[in-house]
Amino acid sequence: MPQVRSGLLTSALVVGLAAGTSAFAGPLPAPGLSILPANSFYLSFDENGQGNITLNGGSATPLTGTKISDLSNQCPSCSLVLAYSLPEPVITGTVAISEPAAAGGDIIGALRFTDATGTISGTPAGAGAVMIYYEDTGLPANLTAGNFLFGPTETSWAGYSTFDYIPGGVPYPQNNQYHYEGVGGAPEPPSWVLLGCALAAMGLFVYRRRQHPQHILDD
Repeated sequence: MPQVRSGLLTSALVVGLAAGTSAFAGPLPAPGLSILPANSFYLSFDENGQGNITLNGGSATPLTGTKISDLSNQCPSCSLVLAYSLPEPVITGTVAISEPAAAGGDIIGALRFTDATGTISGTPAGAGAVMIYYEDTGLPANLTAGNFLFGPTETSWAGYSTFDYIPGGVPYPQNNQYHYEGVGGAPEPPSWVLLGCALAAMGLFVYRRRQHPQHILDD
């Protein structure tokens, strides 16, 4: 899939600094930060709209993402985006998700925290706070606008991807925490499974040869 190359990372950093934010720990509060720490939540989600949320130490409950118009990046040709409704107001803004530096360090996704009016300036979201998840093929044109920072690195194994975004470095339950588990493709079988299949096939051959030695030779 197309990815944002490392050259754009430099441009994004410059734009972020010019806007008064930092790619790491700027003066604005981190996007997604809890406004009401006593009601912090843990959100686990994927790119297909399947999620669970745990609020204030309670039990996890299902949270389904829906496709909505992106009020934070309005354009005639823009597609609908995947959004999860949040149970409380949060700091607005955008967090870039990158691949490991060894793989190129490109931006491969983003989280955006906004409200019913599309605010991404770093002010608290009012009613209707949502988290938008962008994949690399659908990053918004105004990715670095407003309260922008570079967030966690996504790690992958056998077609599955994951990352944890912890605003301000304070994990749940003292603050909100966002855990992504990409469903990806079916994982490749580990080597021990392949070895086991090979040994089983060999054992079956030896068994058949002992049971029907002449038949095996004739074959």
